[in-house]
Amino acid sequence: MTAADRHTLALRTDGTLWGWGSNSGNQLGDGTSNIRYAPVQIGTATNWQQVVTGSSAHTVGIRTDGTLWVWGRNDEGQLGNGQPYRSSVPLLVTSGSGPLSVRGGRGTAGPLVLVPNPARDMVTLPGLGTNTLLRLLDAQGRLVRTGAGARLPLVSLPLGLYLLQATVPGQPARTARLMVE
Repeated sequence: MTAADRHTLALRTDGTLWGWGSNSGNQLGDGTSNIRYAPVQIGTATNWQQVVTGSSAHTVGIRTDGTLWVWGRNDEGQLGNGQPYRSSVPLLVTSGSGPLSVRGGRGTAGPLVLVPNPARDMVTLPGLGTNTLLRLLDAQGRLVRTGAGARLPLVSLPLGLYLLQATVPGQPARTARLMVE
């Protein structure tokens, strides 16, 4: 559990994330700015490992795959996404070369590359084989589409920001942001 000035977040043993308290800066990550007087589940992910609340209405979380996620206020660059806008849902932190991870070293796969990004009808994941399992999630973490291999069709998807997760047997899952236009 972690608590800041006016909000609290906690992990359950099932890997889900829950929050309550002030949400004026979207620091709970539940997609709203509503005060929560009782715990609410944050998204649908079940692989949260750690979460830390910031004193300036922002939150940072780590998932079991080592990826780093942020949400809340961003008027001083707290989210590290190069944008001045706050986020009411968890966003994957990336650098110019892909997702940032709190783990690294030998035996870990490199960043997930999506081509093109932004994409329209199809996205390709160079270097991945037919044994790759793909999961496309919306910004709330809800499963939108699944696939296998190094290509995922995007036809009939609403425009917007998605998270594409690729799992290769024997490697941790990797996630990257995908803009569908």
